[in-house]
Amino acid sequence: QQPSCSAKSDVVFVLDSSDTVSAANFQKELDFVHQTVDRWDVGPNGVQVGLVSYGSSAQGVFNLNTHPSGQDVTTALGSVKHVGGTVNIQEALRYTTDNMFTP
Repeated sequence: QQPSCSAKSDVVFVLDSSDTVSAANFQKELDFVHQTVDRWDVGPNGVQVGLVSYGSSAQGVFNLNTHPSGQDVTTALGSVKHVGGTVNIQEALRYTTDNMFTP
């Protein structure tokens, strides 16, 4: 049996989309998110999922309250692009802290 999560939670994935990660490996990051979200009860009363992608800069791909279901999250993952640039994890963490967990 697959482990699952139905507890009310906020989870933000931070994906490395820099030049140090090939497009194929970036797809593996997206696949991991997809496989993980598939095990969760995604929604306003369950797990809310956000996504940040970073290279030289960080960008919020979607916020915690953007997608009300796991299927919506999975669909949104299909449009996430590998952007490249230098690695700037500090910017990604700053962006995530300042923007993704605010009420």
